[in-house]
Amino acid sequence: MPALDRSPTWLLSAALALAVACGSDPEKVDACTEAANELYAQRIEPILASDEPASCNQCHLSGVDLGVLVQGTPCQTMACLIEDGLVDLQSPDKSEVLRWIERATPDSELITEQVIEAEYDAFYDWIVQVAECGACSEARCGDGQTAGFCELEVDASELYDPARDPGGCDDKVLEEVFLNTIYVTRGRCYPCHFTSAKNPPPGATLWMVEQESCEASSLATMRNVIEQGYVESQDPEQSLLLLKPLSERDGGVEHGGHDKFTGEDVSYENFLYWLTRYAECAAASE
Repeated sequence: MPALDRSPTWLLSAALALAVACGSDPEKVDACTEAANELYAQRIEPILASDEPASCNQCHLSGVDLGVLVQGTPCQTMACLIEDGLVDLQSPDKSEVLRWIERATPDSELITEQVIEAEYDAFYDWIVQVAECGACSEARCGDGQTAGFCELEVDASELYDPARDPGGCDDKVLEEVFLNTIYVTRGRCYPCHFTSAKNPPPGATLWMVEQESCEASSLATMRNVIEQGYVESQDPEQSLLLLKPLSERDGGVEHGGHDKFTGEDVSYENFLYWLTRYAECAAASE
């Protein structure tokens, strides 16, 4: 899709004007917060709460249902987005949630370039207003649900380069490849398969483990999917780890969490790469 227009909208300009006026005056900060909340109610809440298709729920975006982060107040919702690394108040234009929206592709009459651009602008304006006004500074993520979005250097939208593969079959090597091909897309599995999920869907297997670091979490998750039978070492392409998120039209199996990628998606290739690597190592150890 064409690059989105990043020029400030009138609401963004208003936010910046309010920010200058706010200073440290509590009453003015409250007024700024009220303005940010109004922007949220008008333009953000419909995206998060609506049953209508939105780019935030499109599989090419990472398949994360941002509705699970909606809290009791707009500021608590913002706190959750910040806690999960989805919003950067220091550099609003670098916020991960904006990257997700940018990667969306028009694929129906309901998700068009105009819809995607409107969603991007809405989130961008809200993030900037909160950042510039100092709104929500005391807010905390209401229920503690986090997706464990620790910082990773690799871009989940990029095809894994085999040249980065250190080779070998020990756990550390396999985990490193797993982290850069599968764990990096863990947002697609949130919150249904996370061990921290408070109310997982009936029948959902909690295989996405969260520990003190990305590496530890990735290793524990890798071991978990192997132990739970999601990896078919005799025929990697038939692994449930690959077939569950794959669209049924591309050969996937029924998945209560809907399609997460297609057979042409970079993630499909990355998942298959690790599964093939693991299968080769399993065969070599026999």
